[in-house]
Amino acid sequence: MNSQLSIETKILILLKGGDGIPNVYYYMEGERYNYMVMDLLWKSIEDLYHQQKKVFSPKTILMLGMQMVN
Repeated sequence: MNSQLSIETKILILLKGGDGIPNVYYYMEGERYNYMVMDLLWKSIEDLYHQQKKVFSPKTILMLGMQMVN
């Protein structure tokens, strides 16, 4: 059965070379845990969300959406 991390790894490998796509260096499935080593680009959207006291402005939401579509 494919784990969420396994699926994310496959997608990142398919998107390799695109703007803002981190490199995946290693993936392994263990008995209890799965592991992936990749570039850390910056803060996650979740980190930014908590930093902004769980409120994004409409401008921020639109900018995130436009970046995701591109």
